[in-house]
Amino acid sequence: MSACSSPSAQPYTPPVTLPVPPPAVAGIDNVIAVTWELADSFDILPDDKCAGRSVNSGMSDGGRVQFVGETVGGSVSTTATTHFERRTPWTAMSQGKALVIDDGLYCIVTAVFAPPLPDPTSRYKWKFVGGDWQQGLYVGRTTFGKPERPGYGSGRARISMQSCRDLSDPPTKDCPEWEN
Repeated sequence: MSACSSPSAQPYTPPVTLPVPPPAVAGIDNVIAVTWELADSFDILPDDKCAGRSVNSGMSDGGRVQFVGETVGGSVSTTATTHFERRTPWTAMSQGKALVIDDGLYCIVTAVFAPPLPDPTSRYKWKFVGGDWQQGLYVGRTTFGKPERPGYGSGRARISMQSCRDLSDPPTKDCPEWEN
């Protein structure tokens, strides 16, 4: 008689608690999330999506974006996501009349990347496919409360972009005006 057919054999039951693996350390600390807030020069699409145009060309849901460290290179590309956001309009009083300062319509573009070679200045430039190279992405100097680690920054960067002269211009207006 084998152990499998023995009347005293019991089916295996796993222990109630399983061992917990240690937290992953590779990859998580390098990650930088970038959010662009487009105030103008974008189209509102179905399903609360949006896509940049004119100076914001290529900034779209599924759009490819490339990041490069400004001093050491280290190129990496990723895919962006977008959503349309309607905020409370900002108004101010002028000569007894309410003036709309900001229409509150924004295209929010987000991309996450992990620099293969961290830039020691924590500065990166970026380019969306179909757009031009942009500079000035500075992500700080400290990652998630850890000691100084040049190149990885704070893990997050938020960039507000306005290409029209007036925040109350509709999103569909092509800007900058001096190019039209």
